Amino acid sequence: MSVLSSFESTRFYIENQFNNVVNQQFNGSHTLTAFFLLLVANFGVYWSFGLLFLGFDLLSTKLKRYKINSNHKNLQLSTAKLITVIKGVVFNQLITFGLICSVLYIRNVYLKFESQKKIPSFGRFLLEFIVHFLLQETLFYFVHRLMHKKWFYMKFHKIHHEWSTPIAILALYTHPVEHIFLNMLPLIVAPIIFQSHILVIFFFLSYETLVALISHSGYKFPWISKNAVFHDWHHLKKSENYGAMGLWDKILGTDKEYQKAIQSNKNKTI
Repeated sequence: MSVLSSFESTRFYIENQFNNVVNQQFNGSHTLTAFFLLLVANFGVYWSFGLLFLGFDLLSTKLKRYKINSNHKNLQLSTAKLITVIKGVVFNQLITFGLICSVLYIRNVYLKFESQKKIPSFGRFLLEFIVHFLLQETLFYFVHRLMHKKWFYMKFHKIHHEWSTPIAILALYTHPVEHIFLNMLPLIVAPIIFQSHILVIFFFLSYETLVALISHSGYKFPWISKNAVFHDWHHLKKSENYGAMGLWDKILGTDKEYQKAIQSNKNKTI
């Protein structure tokens, strides 16, 4: 059996199992299924891994050796600050859930989108993922860079930078307006363009949630060190590393000092 045949067989199996769950648990409603999966991705994934990292911060001394720098190792977390962050994040998550559910409801109920039952082929999924990655990285970079212009920074983005030493659950701690344009917009453009299957949207949202949590975690684990170190530099300097993955920073040279620090290994924050 070829690789493509194997993927196709897997696709059919997942599709059948998914449709069985929709029929048995959600009375055949793909819209209700979509709401449930978005709830899991938006809240379940974020808080499962976010609280896991927070547990590392509060309870684990052995894992401090994986902290990026001394600022993270000596970080003191007050209950009042954590409550403020949690409230802000939950409010933004409610915005995310409400807006995406509204878009899906309009798409499925009023626009009569018909292809919900068919899971895309591996080739189609790969295409969607590549386009999603490029659009997300592009929109995030340029909106984020705009947020560092003086008026936008003071009006919106300053809230996120209250923490020069970030922790994982800080990922969605932003002004609600910034959250819509910086966090949500780059995430939903590709699924809207491709009219993506809900499982694909669930994968995108879960993946980007994990990337955001890791990027803010302050941990330099061997297998996930690059994103955390890259974004930690942004919180430290505020003038470089605007992208999520660094593609546009490399192209436009907004990571020069970061790259120098990496190359010379003289800066203790790296």
